[in-house]
Amino acid sequence: MNDNTIGSGDSQIADNVLVLERIFKASPERVFDAFSSLEAMTRWFGPEGCGVLGGELDFNEGGKYRLKMQTEDGGEIDLVGVYQTIVRPDHLAFSWRWEHNTDFNPCDSFVEIMFMKHEKGTLMRLVQTGIDDDQDRSNHVIGWSSTLDKLERLFP
Repeated sequence: MNDNTIGSGDSQIADNVLVLERIFKASPERVFDAFSSLEAMTRWFGPEGCGVLGGELDFNEGGKYRLKMQTEDGGEIDLVGVYQTIVRPDHLAFSWRWEHNTDFNPCDSFVEIMFMKHEKGTLMRLVQTGIDDDQDRSNHVIGWSSTLDKLERLFP
């Protein structure tokens, strides 16, 4: 865990909830905007060894997204969902589902991200609900932690 990580999944509200916090050396607007376009997300989204190959983002409340992800073993899988809340630069919420592959996520889940001003830049708090079990939570902790490491490198 780096010194900008707070509670790497240890602070659980309930069994089906994952909570991660991370401090970024950038304004809430810049961190929020990293989620707002396909072009931005292709630069960082996905754990090490994985990434966004393409997709579609309708970055509006009620808009859908589809990210074609490359997996570590060279395969491809689609991550899909619908944006529920978009309040720049404070709050982002969306559904989350690995389409046609229950090995990655056996259930639909929901991601909510808060971006708060912090003396070092931005404190981002990510809460994912609907986690299926301990193994699913562990996989998401590993995936999100690695993904956020890549995002952090955008803001040296």
